[in-house]
Amino acid sequence: MKTDHLELLTSGAPISTRQQIGLALRLSWPAIMAQLATIVMQFIDAAMVGRLGAAQSASVGLMASATWLFNGLAMAAAIGFSVLTAQHVGGGRLEEARNIMKQAIVLTLLFSSVLAVLAAFLSSPLPRLLRAEQEIWQDASAYLLVYGLFL
Repeated sequence: MKTDHLELLTSGAPISTRQQIGLALRLSWPAIMAQLATIVMQFIDAAMVGRLGAAQSASVGLMASATWLFNGLAMAAAIGFSVLTAQHVGGGRLEEARNIMKQAIVLTLLFSSVLAVLAAFLSSPLPRLLRAEQEIWQDASAYLLVYGLFL
């Protein structure tokens, strides 16, 4: 028995525990898959860079914490808006939910742009601040710069 998620959420009818669990599983599936895809992409990234050499692998490894931080901040902004949108959808205020989504797109784009500029600004001094060997500074900086510009 397939039920329309939006109809189930906005109907106001009581939802059984089984329906709640099923709904949570169906709605969480895209987030689970996104996290798995992120992990797989990190493995692919490490494998591709590993073929280039030890210094390049060290550069990517050095910048991993910075890229995770920037990615986490960008995701936090998006998730914050999704919670607000979900509350409005659950409350049956669909037009307000659409307006929040429009604002979310604009504001997360602006926030991501600020993060990209910050990553670009930090790309040069960060390897030195993290006390990396001088031989990987240039590659580590380039990696963070490219990552940040596409954030």
